[in-house]
Amino acid sequence: MPTKSLDRLNISSPCSADWDSMIGNDQVRFCSHCNLSVHNLSEMTRAEAMKLVLDSKGRLCARFNRRPDGAIQTAPLPETLHRIKRRASRVATGAFSAALSLSAGMVAHAQSPMSQSLPGVVELRTQNDGAQQESSSPLSAQIVGTILDSQGAVIPSAAVTLINEKTQIEKTAVSNDNGEYGFQVSEAGTYTVKVDAMGFSTGERKNLTVQASVEERVDMTLEAADTVTTMGIVAFSPEPTEPLVVAAAKNDLVAVRQLLATGADVNVLDKETDMTALAEAVSNGNREIVQALLWVGAEANARNRIGQTALMNLSDHTSAQIVWDLVAADAKVNLKDEMGNSALMVAAALDNGDVVQALLDAGAKINTRNNEGQTALMMAVSQGRSNSVKMLLTAGADLNKRDKEGRTALNYAEEYEHAEIAEFLELHGAVKY
Repeated sequence: MPTKSLDRLNISSPCSADWDSMIGNDQVRFCSHCNLSVHNLSEMTRAEAMKLVLDSKGRLCARFNRRPDGAIQTAPLPETLHRIKRRASRVATGAFSAALSLSAGMVAHAQSPMSQSLPGVVELRTQNDGAQQESSSPLSAQIVGTILDSQGAVIPSAAVTLINEKTQIEKTAVSNDNGEYGFQVSEAGTYTVKVDAMGFSTGERKNLTVQASVEERVDMTLEAADTVTTMGIVAFSPEPTEPLVVAAAKNDLVAVRQLLATGADVNVLDKETDMTALAEAVSNGNREIVQALLWVGAEANARNRIGQTALMNLSDHTSAQIVWDLVAADAKVNLKDEMGNSALMVAAALDNGDVVQALLDAGAKINTRNNEGQTALMMAVSQGRSNSVKMLLTAGADLNKRDKEGRTALNYAEEYEHAEIAEFLELHGAVKY
C-alpha cells in the first residue's frame, strides 16, 4: 500500500459521539453508541495506520486529524524525551510527545569539530541529488537563530533546512531544547531557510544573502497549524463515476476503446476517486489500456488534486514495461506530489523490485526526500522490502540520511522490527541516532 494512499481516506458521515467519554486508550476506544471500536489514526505511526486500514478490509471506524495540506496527521516514531530547558511551546510539547530531542552527548557525537559550537546541528553535508558537494574548506560564515511560536515560546525538535539557492545543496539541523539551531557555511551566496515542526505551519525565509566571515541571525516564528478532527466510518475506495475511468478501473479494454472512439476526454479526472483513466490502468497493471490511452494523447504528467501523476499510482501489479511506456510518453520520473512523494518512493514501499529498478534506470533521484524528510530507502526499510533496499543501496542511496525527526534507515528497521534488514544496513555502515 503506497504511503500516499492513507491521505485518500474520507468520512462521508462524521459521527458526533464524544471521544473523551469512550473507554480505552489514545489509540483505540470503544463506542457504546454503535458498539464499535474507534481507532485514532493520528496517534499511530503512518505505517501502523496503513496496516490497520488494509487489515480492516473496508470496515473501520476511525478518528483522525487532517492537516491544512490535506495529509492525515500521524504520530512520529517513539523516542526518549529529554528535559526542556526553557519554556517550550505548549503546542510543541504536545505534538512532540514522542519526538526527537537530542542530548548534548548525541549532538557532540554527530557533529564534526567545526560544528560543535553551533546549537542543534545534526547534519552539515547533506547534498541535493545531482548537486556537487560543498568543499570542506574552513568555514567562514554562520547562520543561527531561534524557533518560536506566536506566543514567544521556544519550539524544540523543529527541522531546519538550509538551501543554497544557486547549487540547491541542502543542510539540515534540528533545533535544540532552547529552540536554537545553527549552520556553518563555506560559500557566500543566497540561501533559503525552511523550518518544519509538527503542529505548526511551515516557516520560510528566502533570498538570505550570506557574506564571508559574517554571522546572520534568522529567528523564525511559526503559527500553529489548523487541523480538522473527523470521526466515523471511513470510505477508502470510492467508486469512479466518469465512464472512461470506470472502464479503466474494470480493466475493460473494449469499453475504453469505444469511449475513446466516441470522443471521451482521455484526461478526465474522476471527482470521486481523484483518478484519471491512465492512473487507474497503471495501478491495475493493465499495459494494453495504458498504451491505448497514451496512443490517443493521454497526458503522462497530468496531476490530480493532490499533485499525483499516473506514475505515482504504482502498485504491485504495475510492470517495468508500463514504467517505460510512460517514460517514452515523456513522464517525468522526479515529479513530486503535494506530500513530497516521488514515484520512486511509492515503488520502494511496494514489493515490486522490477519497477524500482526501472525508475532508477530512468533517472529517478535516489536521495530526494518528501515533506516528512523520508527517502525511498526509509520507505523500503519501513515496509520490510529487502530487495528494494539492496537495489537502492547498490544505486547509491545514502544510508545515513535523516528524516525530519532525525531518524535514519537503521532507526526505521529497528522500529518496525525488520532484524535482517537492520543487520544488513549495519554491515554496510549504517548508524542510528
